[in-house]
Amino acid sequence: MNELEQIEHKYNFTYPKLYRQLYLDGMLDSGGEYGQDWYEKYYAKLAQNPPMLFFGFDFELLKWNRIVEEIEAFKDPDDYRQTKPEFQFVPFGRQKKRRFVCVPI
Repeated sequence: MNELEQIEHKYNFTYPKLYRQLYLDGMLDSGGEYGQDWYEKYYAKLAQNPPMLFFGFDFELLKWNRIVEEIEAFKDPDDYRQTKPEFQFVPFGRQKKRRFVCVPI
């Protein structure tokens, strides 16, 4: 089971077809861990087949473990971002100013 399927199974939903295709095409791959040496380690490889919004200045894809953390935070009644259970938002990226970009499920 891949990361996408694990999240779907854990939270009982199915990603939209387009999102699944982006995953299969490698468009959701951000390379290695973000940090000071990310550019030197991963940029050249990813630039050969850039993932979604790779050349955007104000966007970065979330790692799978971070997606799970944010889904849990959206459910937390003490978190200011708590959403109603009938609205299920699954983050997949964020802007540099910490605003999450989500897929509504």
